[in-house]
Amino acid sequence: DPNDPSSWAVDPGLYPSNMIVTGVLKVNGEQSYDPNDKVAAFVNGECRGVSPLYEVSALGQYMANLFIYGNPGDGEVEVRIYDASEDRIYLNVDDFNFASNGLVGNFGQPYTFRNKVFSASFLVENTACNADESGTATVSLVTSLEPPYSYEWSNGASGETASGLAAGSYVVTITGDGGIWFADTVEVQNEMLEIEQPVLTASFDGPVCRGNDAVFYASGSLDGAVYRWSDTEGNYVHEGGALLFENMQDGFSGYLQADYHGCFSAPLPVEVEVYQPDAAFYVTPSEALTTQTSVQFEAAHGGQGYSYLWDFGDGSTSAEPSTAHQYNLPGLYTASLRLEDGSGCQAMESYSLLVESVTNTVELPQGPMALEASPNPFQQRLKAKAEVPVAGSYTLRLLSLDGKLVWEQDFDWAAGSNQVEIELSLADAVYLLQLDDGSGGQVNIPVAKQTPRP
Repeated sequence: DPNDPSSWAVDPGLYPSNMIVTGVLKVNGEQSYDPNDKVAAFVNGECRGVSPLYEVSALGQYMANLFIYGNPGDGEVEVRIYDASEDRIYLNVDDFNFASNGLVGNFGQPYTFRNKVFSASFLVENTACNADESGTATVSLVTSLEPPYSYEWSNGASGETASGLAAGSYVVTITGDGGIWFADTVEVQNEMLEIEQPVLTASFDGPVCRGNDAVFYASGSLDGAVYRWSDTEGNYVHEGGALLFENMQDGFSGYLQADYHGCFSAPLPVEVEVYQPDAAFYVTPSEALTTQTSVQFEAAHGGQGYSYLWDFGDGSTSAEPSTAHQYNLPGLYTASLRLEDGSGCQAMESYSLLVESVTNTVELPQGPMALEASPNPFQQRLKAKAEVPVAGSYTLRLLSLDGKLVWEQDFDWAAGSNQVEIELSLADAVYLLQLDDGSGGQVNIPVAKQTPRP
């Protein structure tokens, strides 16, 4: 086996011819004096001769006397060198053509057996900093060793490229044709780059209106850098060239860093404030409101460029900073103000108002007839209080606003104050409660059926 020096042997009786090579041995430029070193000749992978180093005392040398056995026409002879100190096989720099009775070198002028020097060239991608483990080393050229090649790297890689490397030295063992191998070392450098802070821009200038979107943009001159966003506690928020906040309700404080292969720039502060104008307003009076009350609405804040939109909850609106409004029907209303300041920021506030009806009275020949209803608005039970001038039969009825009869009941009442409680299962709406004396005298009062909000 050409790759097993312990098996190197030849039977001279099998071959009719021989040639002799006498010489000294140099391994990697240093002459060998090791009697365990040896040289061997091979033809087509078959051992045709082997010689250890013999001490030639008269010359103060260790020399090989290599008999190469063969047949006429054997052609090229490959010579291999075994370095016992490294337990390693090399190829001799020269091959021979077999020549019967040929002589190469002698004791006076010895031939020099010298191993071929193998080497590799590399393409290296260095690291940027101590934390960078993205370096690579690629074998780009192998000198003197015949292919095909296989590779074994000291980091465990097995191809021509080793990747995921930190700065440091790496050894690659390259094995070529015939099992001949050598090892070479490549250095991955730490370039100690200073990672520049990214450039920070934004889609806004100043505070952001509450409810609006806000976008930060990161850019820089270092290709391959990744932009990382974090909060003030260092918690990861986002990765990428843009940080988007949709429908912002609260401000944000954090940092932006450029990450290049695990090497970080100094943190760059990132801050945005959220602003909303104050849409508070005053309602005067705010209690004991009836359909005869003029209610004054006034914005608490304002200024140049402000705009106002009042919604009184009954379909009426106003665009004045201060305005008066009277509700025509009883009910629970939600009045709101939508305010916009000079920068376009908006806010809205609301206020609930309970508007009750007043007592309606009609003058009859016999005296006044009056009707009250409570609570108004009502949920399901409605109390009706009637003041009638004379005893007799009276009718209470409930009408929709378009005049359709919803409910009706007759009562025999004494003169004076009379009160009944009515239970009604109705849809939420405004109705007319009517008191009729049967002789053409009627009193109408609006009442509102309203289910409480959850």
